[in-house]
Amino acid sequence: MPFSLVVKALQLIEITEGKNSRTVIVEIMTNVFRSSLLNFPDELADILYFFIVKLAPDFKAMETGVGHEMSVKAIAKACGKTPKEIREIYKDEGDLGAVV
Repeated sequence: MPFSLVVKALQLIEITEGKNSRTVIVEIMTNVFRSSLLNFPDELADILYFFIVKLAPDFKAMETGVGHEMSVKAIAKACGKTPKEIREIYKDEGDLGAVV
């Protein structure tokens, strides 16, 4: 499944708020899962785990091994900034996704 479709769904979920927000979020996720079932059935489990921020079921005990500091270094390198700059922005923003 194109990653851009998953990203778009996550962006929609992020801005969803209000009385029926849970229902809307379930519908957004349902559409992603349906699309996967129809077009990319072998990727459904991976997409589900991505949505719930896991790599696999708990019984497999899989972790990425990617910690906060490793992420800071990779983001710094990708953005052309120093890890110190990224940490400062993170300190202010509270979100590594907002440091770019």
